[in-house]
Amino acid sequence: MTDSLSPVSVKTPTDTGDIYQVLGMITMDHNLRHKNNLTEESFNLSPEKATKANLSGLPLVTVVVPSYNQEKLIHKTLLALADQDYPNYEIFVIDDSSTDSTANVVHDFFTSCNCRGKLLIFTQNGGSARSRNKGITDARGEYIIFVDGDDIPEKDYISNLVNTVVNKEKCFDAAFCGFTEVDAKNGSKKTVLPGKDKLTDKRPYEIAIMRTLNKIPLSFWAAIYKKDFLIKNKILFNELSSATCDVNFVIKSLLFADSVSFIDKSLYNYIIHPAMLSKKRLDPEHKIKRYRGIVADIEDLYLSFLQFTDVEIIESLVEEYLEPQCHIKYLSYFAMIDDKIAFRKKLKDPETAKSLRRKMFNFKYNAEVTGKSILLFFIPSIFYSYYKNRNNFS
Repeated sequence: MTDSLSPVSVKTPTDTGDIYQVLGMITMDHNLRHKNNLTEESFNLSPEKATKANLSGLPLVTVVVPSYNQEKLIHKTLLALADQDYPNYEIFVIDDSSTDSTANVVHDFFTSCNCRGKLLIFTQNGGSARSRNKGITDARGEYIIFVDGDDIPEKDYISNLVNTVVNKEKCFDAAFCGFTEVDAKNGSKKTVLPGKDKLTDKRPYEIAIMRTLNKIPLSFWAAIYKKDFLIKNKILFNELSSATCDVNFVIKSLLFADSVSFIDKSLYNYIIHPAMLSKKRLDPEHKIKRYRGIVADIEDLYLSFLQFTDVEIIESLVEEYLEPQCHIKYLSYFAMIDDKIAFRKKLKDPETAKSLRRKMFNFKYNAEVTGKSILLFFIPSIFYSYYKNRNNFS
């Protein structure tokens, strides 16, 4: 999987330029969004353990752990990280202004565990995407791993991922492993593996397309990434989104990679808590904010793939799925906030109309997108009313 793509410079599509200003979704240097005050405390290894880590000759790995109100859960996660069989790593916990004693739990852990790491505490809540991005930019490690503050990695989690991303033959930009979904209530488990055999001979961008279409189960925390690769390609989490930014992160890491590797072994336990399964009824303001994030994510994905449309299969994906989906998300957002002027302007835009018309006669990739294109083209009032009055938006 060494055949990589060379991105070309692209401009924001003219039909969405004015909407960028309406939604405030212009991509900014994420460092400018990190001017929130934060406190930082570093913790070091004992001299004996530090010497052992330095003499190992293994690359330093930074484990990024975002946290928010997890005082009852994060200690188990940190204990699992402290028990790793890999000698050269650091733990960065970035607390997103928790209102409970999460930060105290983390501090007490670091002072007693003989671990190398940092505790960073934001004074204003900004979301897990901001915390992970802060971890990426501040990481001292050559490689980065993400662990959620309520999950449990296996003892050989880091060592197996390092051995997969770095071997005698070559060094990869990223590597992915399997994971196990664990129901915290009844203890039931479901193991999910990448499917190494069907991915080994594919180019990274082909795998990116498969993940975009939900044909493979790759997750951002069941993986390891080379930091320089992420920084060079500006692969970060979308801080406007709380819904799908993690999937986009995986897709973009595959899209921009020269090479990726896989291990068909479950190394990460994704704990599903009862609160995660409950359907929360959001108030209109939060519902709109959440949906804005979804719109931003699909546009981010569209613009990322747009850089590689010299490849026929990517050009097809962009024209027949991502582009019409992008237009549809914008139109549904305008209906949701009951902005008829913006809705009509977008619908009458020649590029929007062209994209929807082309998708009406094409069921490739996603039949739902085709159905919505037909509805918008012939009976837009029904589409508008549906999204204006709908209680839960997808």
